[in-house]
Amino acid sequence: MKHPVPRLWFGLAALTLLITALEVRVQWNRPELNPLKGTPSARIETAPSSTLPQPPGAGLLPAASRALTAATPPFFSKEGKVQGRPALDFPTQINPQTLKGRTVTLKAAAMMQWKQLQAGSPVTLPSFDEDSYEGTIALRLEDRGWLRFGGTLSQGRGTFSLHLQNGQIAGTIFLLGRGLGLELRTEPTGEVVLVERPLEHFLCWPGLPADSGIAAAPSDGNAASSSNEGVPQMNTRPGAKGLIYLHFSGGTVTDPSWNGGLPIEAAPSGLSADGIREVVARVAEDYAPFDMAVSTIASDYDNSSPGRRMRVIVTPTNRLLPGAGGISLIGSWSSSGKIRSSTVPAWVFTATPKTIAEAASHEVGHTLGLSHDGTLNPPYRTYENGQETYHPSGLASPYYSGNGPEGSPTSWAPIMGNSYSRPLTQWSKGEYQNANNTEDDIAIIASSSNGVSYALNLQALDTDVSGPYRLLNIEAGTFCATGILTRTGLPDLPQSDSPEHFHFATTGGSLSVTATPLSPNFTNVDLQLELYKLDPSTGEFSLLSKANPPDLLGSVLQAQDLPKGTYQIAVRPAASAETDTGIYITGYSSYGSLGPYQISGTVENAESAPAFLSPVLLKGCVGTELDLPLTFTDSTSVTGTPSPLPPGVTWNQETQRLQGTPTKPGVYNITFVLKSTAGTLPRSLKLWLDYPGIPVPVIDGALGAFLNNSPAAPWTGQLLPLEDGTSVRAAVSGHVANGGSSRLRLRVPAKRTVSFWWKTSSEAGHDGLECRLNGALARDTATGKPLRISGETRWSRQKIRVDGNTAGTIEFSYSKDGTLSEGQDRGWIYGIEVGVQPVIKKSPSSVRLKIGDSSLSLSAIAENASSFQWKKDGIPLRDEKLDGREVSGATTQNLTITGISGADSGGYTLEAKNVFDTIASRKADVVVPAAPIILQTTSPTAPVKAGEALLLGVEAAGAKAFTSSWKKNGALIRRVGGTLLQIKNASPTMSGTYTVTVTNSFGTSPPKELKVEVLPAP
Repeated sequence: MKHPVPRLWFGLAALTLLITALEVRVQWNRPELNPLKGTPSARIETAPSSTLPQPPGAGLLPAASRALTAATPPFFSKEGKVQGRPALDFPTQINPQTLKGRTVTLKAAAMMQWKQLQAGSPVTLPSFDEDSYEGTIALRLEDRGWLRFGGTLSQGRGTFSLHLQNGQIAGTIFLLGRGLGLELRTEPTGEVVLVERPLEHFLCWPGLPADSGIAAAPSDGNAASSSNEGVPQMNTRPGAKGLIYLHFSGGTVTDPSWNGGLPIEAAPSGLSADGIREVVARVAEDYAPFDMAVSTIASDYDNSSPGRRMRVIVTPTNRLLPGAGGISLIGSWSSSGKIRSSTVPAWVFTATPKTIAEAASHEVGHTLGLSHDGTLNPPYRTYENGQETYHPSGLASPYYSGNGPEGSPTSWAPIMGNSYSRPLTQWSKGEYQNANNTEDDIAIIASSSNGVSYALNLQALDTDVSGPYRLLNIEAGTFCATGILTRTGLPDLPQSDSPEHFHFATTGGSLSVTATPLSPNFTNVDLQLELYKLDPSTGEFSLLSKANPPDLLGSVLQAQDLPKGTYQIAVRPAASAETDTGIYITGYSSYGSLGPYQISGTVENAESAPAFLSPVLLKGCVGTELDLPLTFTDSTSVTGTPSPLPPGVTWNQETQRLQGTPTKPGVYNITFVLKSTAGTLPRSLKLWLDYPGIPVPVIDGALGAFLNNSPAAPWTGQLLPLEDGTSVRAAVSGHVANGGSSRLRLRVPAKRTVSFWWKTSSEAGHDGLECRLNGALARDTATGKPLRISGETRWSRQKIRVDGNTAGTIEFSYSKDGTLSEGQDRGWIYGIEVGVQPVIKKSPSSVRLKIGDSSLSLSAIAENASSFQWKKDGIPLRDEKLDGREVSGATTQNLTITGISGADSGGYTLEAKNVFDTIASRKADVVVPAAPIILQTTSPTAPVKAGEALLLGVEAAGAKAFTSSWKKNGALIRRVGGTLLQIKNASPTMSGTYTVTVTNSFGTSPPKELKVEVLPAP
């Protein structure tokens, strides 16, 4: 969260006072009702915010029942199944599984009775460390077929929201005082699970100390009726796929996810019209690389679909987190209308236009799925009484405030950190020192789940000459042009550091060109200029010069006495400096330098360069006559015959047209040799030929792939509504007779990752849709489950990989058996994405070091990757230097660790990542001949009652396998394989001081102490 909090706990206390502390519970012996049939219109019921009913006095479970081993609440399945090691007896604050998301399976039937709840009803919610939480419903809302509830927990513990639809259960419980969140969700298998994570996994949390100069906002304000009077009506990109609606006019806000469902009276922002315009312009600059509009027009929001929009309420009413700059729900952009309400907002609290805009972009980033950019403390060792203790790295700050000299235009900070005081703010992937987060912000924002693509320049589709190109329009020796640096979103084009090229020709003379950000007062771009000259004999360009001043965001490039020829000016995202390690101690990389810019200058003796004037991406359909005219610059002609031409297509030199009837689908890269007085230059265009009836939008960015449809029962295109109210172009299987099938084949080049959405309406267990790769039933890369669905299913997203060195055939087949039909008897597919995956060419080799070795080196080779990450036992490594131990190359393909110890034993892998996929190498086992090192111990934080289970744990680093020895008051009580000691029935005699040592084949660690207290039975 990019916002100030002078005193976090003051904010928590104020928030707690606003929550009504009431104990409530559901009567679980009531009969189960039929699933709710939602209505398209919303109906809201709220309970009075002051007096809500008290709960029944009887408890749901016996008082002594405090763990799954003791009793099973109605929520839990009979087995009480927990994923991962059994950790339910651990106090939440120290449970190591919480960070990973410890999970337990629940009974869905018990929770389906929630649909009977009304505003004011008591409710009992599941938990881990206690049998249940008690709460009161404050809001009941019917919204797009979902039944939604918001409420507060008793004793001021927190708030919750619940969402139910046709057997699907979702919800969150926020335990503010403990910094924890619980998520209820329905798995694809139909199981309902409860997942526990730190609160920052769900919210922009915990809050940032205030920057100086930011006015404190009041904790509440007098709300005005919601009106746009005085608010400038603006939309920065009408018709864009995504919409950020900035709401400045105040009003009453009621949402299940905020304030426990109780109304919030939000006061107007108080900004002037000029202040609002500045906020809009700054936010639009941050989201300029994406097909995203920023609007202040209410009807734009009303006419957009949930999952493609976000409302940001700008108000001084900061009762949700007093003293903060804003708050939002992570991932709520894509989940709105589903497991969040269709109008769930984000919040920004009034300060200055600069800080409001920074907070707005930050909070919207959270809703799009981004996490905080913070910093880590490096690990360290301490020595006491001859005993070495290793302290792993920990979070130093959740908000990195950037670097660079004060007042400099290159003073930089990440948007998802704290960028209040920096003029240059960018999206980041954690390339600064001690970064806690290396996620690819830009790829996440533009992912298919958010429905927002990149702001694509049509000129970017021609990449034959070092990337996208545009023809420079020169009049009377001068030129001026604007552009936008973005990613292409297409798999066979560059995805980062993608320059734009401007071509020109001259008979000889000088050149002067200046590149500047389009909005120099608030920009995200740093620009580098490069000048290239065409070699007519090879058709290739060579670099002549470049300009990237270190202390400026713009660049000036000049050249004298250029000889006659064709040239190109490249505008490229710039880094503040060069680094060999990929980590910037000061400055920033070129990763986030995306956004609008302008160039201007002069060229002496300019002449027309050979180039296309017509679009360079053309579309057609197999079996349909093609007649596509092409246009070129003055005095330009085509030499020879373009190639390769698709079967059935010819080039008419006289009319300058592509003509014929295509017979084979695919994407064809056709090269033309263009000639003008300035010279000869090869240029290409892409011709996309689709199969009849299959809409092009079914494949998103699948250049290099092509479809083939079964002639019998062919798949066809269909405009299909989704559950969230939006519509997509989908492919639907053809009508199939008993015993038949409808097949759709996708031919994909080697080493590609393919993702898609699908669903069925069929006879369950008999008729269904399956996906095969090269004839074998495919499996999802994340779950490993075979890809076959049947019955009435919801949309689900799958991902498969085409590995190996040859192209693969992916076949979607809807098949029927010889008997009955049910439902619509169809399968659907949409949103197919094909991307080039990283390839591990060589995995690291296992190493068994010798006594006396002081360093470790591992290497791997990967291709098609934009970033790398070494991991040890699944934990990312970082470059660091401490107490004689140094790690270098953690984000490169070559890892070196010097000053090694037993803690460096483990399994090492290299992850290679791009925007489409992450591929891990095979594991290299490293053995360092040294005794283990104890990292930490775990024990109950509160006294254990007699008869309850006592669970002690130790976490150690070093060569496996471990044996742990446990002593009480100096006497050995047990030696166990592994690192856990469990005593089922504790007694008061077990109170005392325990010590533990860990042993492997090389030695034994120094002991660690634990204190245990067991209370007598009541």
